[in-house]
Amino acid sequence: MSPTGTHSVEPSRPRLTIAVPTYNGARQLPTTLAAILAAADCMEPGSIELIVQDDRSSDDTLELVERIGAGRFSVEVNAERLGLAGNWNACLERARAEWVSIIHQDDPIGLDQPLEHLAAAARHPDAGMIASGATVVDHLGAPITDGSIETGGLGPVDRRFEPGEALELLSVSNPIRCSGVSLRVDAVREIGGFDASYRYVVDWDLWRRLAARHPVVWLARPTFAFRWHAESETHRFKTGLSDLDETERMLVDPGPAASRRLARAALNRAYTAARSGNRSLEARALARAWRLSPRVVLASLSDPRLWLRLAAGRGR
Repeated sequence: MSPTGTHSVEPSRPRLTIAVPTYNGARQLPTTLAAILAAADCMEPGSIELIVQDDRSSDDTLELVERIGAGRFSVEVNAERLGLAGNWNACLERARAEWVSIIHQDDPIGLDQPLEHLAAAARHPDAGMIASGATVVDHLGAPITDGSIETGGLGPVDRRFEPGEALELLSVSNPIRCSGVSLRVDAVREIGGFDASYRYVVDWDLWRRLAARHPVVWLARPTFAFRWHAESETHRFKTGLSDLDETERMLVDPGPAASRRLARAALNRAYTAARSGNRSLEARALARAWRLSPRVVLASLSDPRLWLRLAAGRGR
C-alpha cells in the first residue's frame, strides 16, 4: 500500500521488449528507429517495450534517439564502456517482457516481425529462441542480390528444432542474424547470457548454448534487412585473425565441414592481407589454412585464381 493509503498499480507487463544496443550509431540509426516505431504502431498498445542501451556514444546518438523517438524509447547510458556483449547483457537485464529482440543499430526490421515472432511464441512457449530470415542491403539500403553475402538461415521452410537438433547447422557457420531473433529472457539468463570473452562470435556462441537446451523455432520468410557496410563490426576483423581464433575456441573441436570452411576463410584473409601489403598476416593466414585443412589448400592449387590474386596483391 502506498503512503497515502491507496493501492499502487503495477504497470502491465509488455509481451515483447525491443532493445537497441547503441554505440556511435548516429549515421545508421534513423532508418532502424523509424522501422521499430512503425512496427510498434502495428501492435496492441502496451504490448511492446522499446529501450535503447547506449555504451557511452561520443556522437549524436542520444540526441537522435530523443528526436526520432519522441520519448517512446526508454534510454539508459552505461556508467562505463561495456563492449558488445556487455551492452547486450544490459539490454537483457532491463527487459521487462518475457521475450526480447536485440536489434542492431543498423538493421531495420519489417512491420510484421514483432507480430510474427509473438505469434510463434504463443504456439511454442517453451522455445528458447525464434529466428526469421533476412534480406541483405548495402549502406544505402539497396538490396544486395549478387550472392556475395550469405543471407543465412536454417532452411527454406518454417521448422521447430527440438533441443540439440539445430546444433549440426550451428556447428559449421552462424546462419542466424541477430536482428531477426527473439529470445525468451529467462532461458537466456539461465545459461548466463552473452559471453563477454568473445567479440566476433558473441551471438553465435549464445545460439549454440541456447539450442542445446531449448527448442529453436525457425521462420523462413525474411522479416528484416541485414545491412552490410564497411563500418559494420564484422568488417573490422578482416585486419587480423581474431575472428577465426574465436571461432576455433568456441567450436572447441571443429568437425571436417567447419574446418574446411575456416580454411577457406583463412585463404580469403591471406588475399586481403596481400592486397594491403600485410605480409605477416598473409603468412599467418596461409599457415592457418594449411593447419585447418591441407585438402582445401591443395584443392586451391588446381584453381590458380587465388594464388594469382595473392601475387597481384603483393605487387600492389
